[in-house]
Amino acid sequence: MAVSNPDLVVREIEKGPAFEVWQGSGAMRLDWTRQGALRIIVAGHGHAEYAAPVTRRFEALLRSTQRITILADFWDMPGYDSGLRVELSAWGAGHRSIFDLHVVSRSKLVTMGVAVASLAMGGTKSHSQRASFDAEAKALGFVINPPMPG
Repeated sequence: MAVSNPDLVVREIEKGPAFEVWQGSGAMRLDWTRQGALRIIVAGHGHAEYAAPVTRRFEALLRSTQRITILADFWDMPGYDSGLRVELSAWGAGHRSIFDLHVVSRSKLVTMGVAVASLAMGGTKSHSQRASFDAEAKALGFVINPPMPG
């Protein structure tokens, strides 16, 4: 895990009716459905600053549904700030009974962080294969490989 560059600005660069794209040195895309599913895609470094828009979206979904399904696509995230894991784990620990979490990662560092977070949050379905995660996303109505900033 690395520490964010304090001079780096993480900002929202695109928004639509059911998605947001944020950029720092990497990028994060949030997609959601009316049925209470949220997909988080991080490509590049996982900044601690990404936690705030993610938790805001969790809360917005909970205002319209009683249970949410979270898909965390960390396949292209090689590392992250510990603040990202800490903040998302804290939210998850406080809402254990109202969400299902699926995570895909190929980074050993990220996979280890997911295992630590899972201890605080409870059941997490970790996918080590891209295909099983994509099948879950497709079943929930998400487009596979949406556009990300380059």
